[in-house]
Amino acid sequence: MTSFLSLAGVGYFIYKNSTNVVFSLYLFVSLYLYLFSFNGIRQAIAISIIAIGFHYIINRKLIRYIVVVALASLFHQTSILLLVLYFIYGLRANIKVLALLASVFAVVWAILDRLILVVIRNSNTLSYLESGQLFEGSGLLFPLISASILFLLVYIKFSESIRDKDLDFFIILTLLSLFNNLLSLEIALFVRFSYFFMVFYILAIPYSLRLIKKKEKRIILSYTTIILTLSYLAIRLSQGWHGVVPYQIY
Repeated sequence: MTSFLSLAGVGYFIYKNSTNVVFSLYLFVSLYLYLFSFNGIRQAIAISIIAIGFHYIINRKLIRYIVVVALASLFHQTSILLLVLYFIYGLRANIKVLALLASVFAVVWAILDRLILVVIRNSNTLSYLESGQLFEGSGLLFPLISASILFLLVYIKFSESIRDKDLDFFIILTLLSLFNNLLSLEIALFVRFSYFFMVFYILAIPYSLRLIKKKEKRIILSYTTIILTLSYLAIRLSQGWHGVVPYQIY
């Protein structure tokens, strides 16, 4: 039942929204989202519910999206932060907006330690974390993968001179993901937020690649993405990330 709950919503999300369903399914596996669902069960269910609500963001159904987020928060309280996605849709990914986001990130970075301790002390689902565990970094792989995908999206936008609301949304979302992953270098807790953002990568990458006019360029960037994400998967598997390899049935 938990597997169905964690995968059905993502399957619907891909089927209804992806411009390349097969590629999105591949990214769901290669970005470790599928394997994460093996032991991050509550959060995987919350991610699945948030994914179902994506069309409420693009169709501007705020009340329905709030209901979706509230339902997801019953499984993982951090889901409540995903309300911000509704309000970034429609923003243009221009210098002014990106600079504003960078400024907010700088402020958060300055007060990070105090802010996160307040959150932990007032959260039932996160209170299990010890202070030593809390302030361990997560490593460079999360920031590197989000920075690579951000570079891809921004490169496509400006090299193709694209003005597209959905692409701008994906760029801003990926920038927020990068900021989150940079914070995780100091506080490993932020890794948990990473998966909420990463599920949108499986739409953003095929969508952006479809906007490329020249077939040769699209093919080169597609295969580059495949190599990059396969490398990411291989490294995570070699690290035994989330303890899913070797997998044991109890």
